[in-house]
Amino acid sequence: MPLIDQIQKDMVSAMKSKAEARLSALRMIKAALMKLKVDSPKPLDEAAEMQILKQLIKQRIDSADRSEEHTSELQ
Repeated sequence: MPLIDQIQKDMVSAMKSKAEARLSALRMIKAALMKLKVDSPKPLDEAAEMQILKQLIKQRIDSADRSEEHTSELQ
């Protein structure tokens, strides 16, 4: 099953269980994958999908680190 299809099923599950944080994360992942799919002339392969996921994880970790640094500076 393609990753985008699995994400769509997980989104439906998150909507039904009213898991807002999970739904938000899944929407961000799906949007990034769909953007790559539209921008790329060739079909997405598993390696490209994994690269996007790694990139999104790195962005979130960097953002959390910067937020923690900023919070500690304020105290």
